[in-house]
Amino acid sequence: MSDDYAALLTTLIVAIFAVGTIQTYTLMRLLGQKLNEDARRKAEAQHRVLQSLRDGQVPEERDLTDAYEPAMERIGLPRKELAVYTAGVIWTGMVIVLGMQQIKILRWAGSAAHPTDAELAEGSFFLVSIAIAVLLVEGVVRALAQGHLEFRAITAPLRQYTKADHKKMRQVVKQYQSTGQVPTPPAPPSSP
Repeated sequence: MSDDYAALLTTLIVAIFAVGTIQTYTLMRLLGQKLNEDARRKAEAQHRVLQSLRDGQVPEERDLTDAYEPAMERIGLPRKELAVYTAGVIWTGMVIVLGMQQIKILRWAGSAAHPTDAELAEGSFFLVSIAIAVLLVEGVVRALAQGHLEFRAITAPLRQYTKADHKKMRQVVKQYQSTGQVPTPPAPPSSP
């Protein structure tokens, strides 16, 4: 490894280290906020259920639903937060590994004769390459996941309808597009 290569690696590691530290903090803070929001919602619902029971009243169904703790959440990790937690763990690991590699580079640079260390150069190249790939992939995956979540939120009201309802809606829309006239809606099914 040469002094120039060590300087280049140090620059890249410090840049990735800065981004990784910010990402780790941001993701872990987000996870903490979401866990606290869930805990607050559950605690409030559990309070209302307990109060209803104490008062001899039937608890509201919404409160019973919100007060429920699935097994995954009892261990502190809701399934819906798994992606944020995983990204945080990956960035934390990346920051730690890059920090350790930077210390090795500094030790090499500070040695009296700093001999050529092909293993250090190769390991540094490998780690920096992985860190750059993680940086790029994480951004793309996060954007895709966020878009998917937004789409699911937008289309959530449509999930209450059956496939037959959606088929009728498409027929009515298609008829309107072809004729330009608002069609008469089909008669609702008769109840027996």
